[in-house]
Amino acid sequence: MTKTTSWRFFRWGKQIRKSGMRQGIAALIITLCIHFFWRQWAGVWSYFPLETFMTGQLFPAISRYLCCHVSIVFQTLIPGRFIWLDHTFFFPDGEKIILSSGCLGLKQLAHLLGLMVISGGRFFGKLMYGLGAVLMLNAVNVFRIVALGLVLLYQPHWWLFFHDFFFRFIFYVVIFLLWIIREEDFLEY
Repeated sequence: MTKTTSWRFFRWGKQIRKSGMRQGIAALIITLCIHFFWRQWAGVWSYFPLETFMTGQLFPAISRYLCCHVSIVFQTLIPGRFIWLDHTFFFPDGEKIILSSGCLGLKQLAHLLGLMVISGGRFFGKLMYGLGAVLMLNAVNVFRIVALGLVLLYQPHWWLFFHDFFFRFIFYVVIFLLWIIREEDFLEY
């Protein structure tokens, strides 16, 4: 590394400290840490030491809660065109949506809580904003599953794109926007 290159990096770091990008970089680092920790915890460690609680109690309860909300919306939009059994929605032509542990939004909730921890403000303000943000994430998750059901019903060849890319991106955009709103408008509370 030459002297000019290292000087550029030094000036870049100084600019970050002066411009207020520090919170954004901290948020990015926290988000990446939570992402990789969650993948390790869920995949390799099987939610140790909370395996029994997570798989035996928490996942079924959240899945049932989420399925109830999705079912209500499906009954409004496409009455009689689906069957809900356990944590699976069956559609005509043999198509189905199975709500697995990855569909419940717990990882995204962990991202949001991690960002809430590093944000400034009082504990009570964080708690109130966090509760509202959890409700918003639940609404986004219900919208995501309903939209995926509609895609599966009317345009099944687009399902993989919307499931793997579009709605995953939307989830993280909502989390980022909730964090930005918290930092910009609710920090003093």
